[in-house]
Amino acid sequence: MQRKAIEKQFDISPKALFHVVFGDKSAIFQLLYNDKRAQRIAQGPWVPIEENQLRRDFQFQIDYLDIFRRARQANIVDYQIIEVMNDHVCYVVTDFKTPWHLPHHKDFMLVSKIVITHVAKSKSKLAIYTKVDWSKAPTFSKGLVERQALDDSGLDADDLVDVIADQVRKLGPHSRTKKAINIFGHIGQQTSISLFSAKESGHSKRPQIKQRTLTNMLLETVGSFGESAISSVMMWTFAAIRTLWKVSNAHSIILTALLISILANAFFTSRDTSEWWSERNAAKFMTRIGVGPNPIMGKSIFLKDLDDALAGSPVIRSEQWASKW
Repeated sequence: MQRKAIEKQFDISPKALFHVVFGDKSAIFQLLYNDKRAQRIAQGPWVPIEENQLRRDFQFQIDYLDIFRRARQANIVDYQIIEVMNDHVCYVVTDFKTPWHLPHHKDFMLVSKIVITHVAKSKSKLAIYTKVDWSKAPTFSKGLVERQALDDSGLDADDLVDVIADQVRKLGPHSRTKKAINIFGHIGQQTSISLFSAKESGHSKRPQIKQRTLTNMLLETVGSFGESAISSVMMWTFAAIRTLWKVSNAHSIILTALLISILANAFFTSRDTSEWWSERNAAKFMTRIGVGPNPIMGKSIFLKDLDDALAGSPVIRSEQWASKW
């Protein structure tokens, strides 16, 4: 099986649950067919086939639109096979449905395997597995049709479990197996066909099955892919903005100080460089026109300095002074 559609536990024995679902008098599947727009539903009796298995058929009519949108009516035959019937321990029933509402419905069947197993005293578990059984797989649209068929089988499994839970609730908690057999019948004792009455259906809130064409399925797939792509882009954008916001909040002081420091250094550096460049150009210009410092060193002395020097030194004779000068 390709998918595990659903799993649920019930507070009744496995045998009681088996008779609730597949008993000769049980109308669970007829109710579900009626909710799916089926008409003139006929439930056949359980008949033995090879390898100690039992089979029953479901015949009904369905209205649909053909490729040219013309109203048509089809006779459909689905069937079920009891593969394992180990009392009080395990029951396995395989359900085969015709996917009349899907493209290439003549080339495959929807297969559901319903498994009822023992869990504890007066407690059982029901699990439903699904798959698509192709007799002739299409070349290009197999994956698209198969995915839709498995999704529809999963919805059918949910509806089936809801109806079973409603019937078990009517039986009451910890109901005995005999009560379930008396209400829903034995297995294989009835020999006549059971016709479904519209009075048994009541008012169902389940959506009717939707007929799909390959074009509609392609458009839905493209639309779903576009929505997913847009959602992914928006999520990535929001995540990037949120990350930048967190980083800016955590380091706002450091970033602000760094920016101010860069601007101040740039201002003072440019100002000093401009002044140095102006002085350099002015010095070059003065040199070119011949204006520059005198390279000859000179020294001057004042008379006052001489007086101060003579006043603080011993008397020197004029001859000596004259000879020095």
